[in-house]
Amino acid sequence: MEYLLLIYGDPGATPQTEAEHEALFSDFQTWQADLVGRGLFVTGNPLGRDSTTTVRVRDQRAFLTDGPFAETKEFLGGFVIVRAESLDVALEIAKACPGAKYGSVEIHPIVEPVRA
Repeated sequence: MEYLLLIYGDPGATPQTEAEHEALFSDFQTWQADLVGRGLFVTGNPLGRDSTTTVRVRDQRAFLTDGPFAETKEFLGGFVIVRAESLDVALEIAKACPGAKYGSVEIHPIVEPVRA
């Protein structure tokens, strides 16, 4: 089964210095390399924080809002999709995610579409 890991950062807890940022980036590279080596990594990328737009369509009219839909102190910093044999394995992967030290990691099982 595949799982989507949404990696959130807490602005008050993120690295402040260039050295801390470089160390976190290195930790992410090591974590990803481990997942790739174990055949668990499917895809993933960091997300830009500069602009987010939410789109809602109501009565055939599109409404655009700058920023995320929900008010939150955390920001969505990136995502990873992993292939894991169980939720327990996905939980262990999320616990090892460097971003969990500075925010949180949400785990969502990806549902296989029903094919006719």
